[in-house]
Amino acid sequence: MKRTTITLGLIAVLLFVAIIETQQIAKANPTHLPPPPKLPSAYIRNDGSITPTLPIQKVGDLYTFTDNIFNLTLVVQRSNIIIDGAGYTLQGNSSGQGIHIEATNVTVRNLEMRKFATAVIIFRASNNTITQNRITSSGRGVTLNKAKYNTLENNTISSNSGLGILIYDNSDYNQIVGNNITSNENGVWCELTTPTSDFISVVGNNISDNENFGVLLRASYGCTVVRNDISRNRRGIKLYGDNSHDCTIAENNIAFNEEGIVFGSQYVSEIYHNNFLNNSCHVYTSSASKPAQIWDNGRQGNYWSDYNGTDAYGDGIGDTPYVIDSYNIDNYPLMFPYDIENNTLVLPPPEPFPTTMVIALIALVSTIGSGLLIYFKKRKQ
Repeated sequence: MKRTTITLGLIAVLLFVAIIETQQIAKANPTHLPPPPKLPSAYIRNDGSITPTLPIQKVGDLYTFTDNIFNLTLVVQRSNIIIDGAGYTLQGNSSGQGIHIEATNVTVRNLEMRKFATAVIIFRASNNTITQNRITSSGRGVTLNKAKYNTLENNTISSNSGLGILIYDNSDYNQIVGNNITSNENGVWCELTTPTSDFISVVGNNISDNENFGVLLRASYGCTVVRNDISRNRRGIKLYGDNSHDCTIAENNIAFNEEGIVFGSQYVSEIYHNNFLNNSCHVYTSSASKPAQIWDNGRQGNYWSDYNGTDAYGDGIGDTPYVIDSYNIDNYPLMFPYDIENNTLVLPPPEPFPTTMVIALIALVSTIGSGLLIYFKKRKQ
């Protein structure tokens, strides 16, 4: 009996120690699960064939999904085709790539892509279009690498743990138009590489609720950021690096960010017709040299929600400059938010027509005229 009791006691002690050690291992490595397996690849070959067989119907140059596809990378090698997701889903296991395009003039549309390390990558390829897709829950939404003249248009790119869109390594003349880029860690990121990625157009997007940057131009020359809603990000727009200059930032709503626009670049860009609305800090300069930017187009500047100047001339432009710092001054601050939809300056409402005063004046003139007429008639008699 005593031996049985001692044996059971030793077993209990060993089990207790094992449980404690297991908990310590779990604490030391909370993601102790093995990494997901590398995804296999399927191909749309140069000759148009699909290998291995997938639920994709081919009719001429149109490839249409007929069902959801899981846990593979679709490598596109054939140019001049359309891939239509037809509302279906391409889903991974949080590793690898969803669609890898290495061809020209490929359109990917109407597809939901999620749970990849990178959902879409365009590599050494040009003139491709990614449109009307939903790209979510991945590490990166879309990556352009050595890729020029591509268009990302009318997509929803959201809830990606790293970057919504990454553009780097000699990826010039790409267009990002009309997308909802929301709730990512970062929205649009043009990365510092040699050579740089220049002449990027970011136009008409909703770039909001991203944890860090809305738009980061990190050594990108001649870029255009126009007519975007850039709101509720930690930093709305940042220009960083010696090659981030000669950019145009115009007609954007930059609102409710911790920092509206941030400059770490030493060089000049033009910023005008933007509405800076209720940012914790409208403009922040991280460079000690305080680089001077151009804050107007020669006649009109930006709207600042904390500007308290007056407009004696009624031309919609403040009488006194808006001072950002001693190096950066908006000489033509707007009195009202710029009308981005109609691309026009908002003027103050006209003074109401003084109807009562005019009537009183007419009555007074009539009375005086009647009195004079009676006076001269009597005098003549």
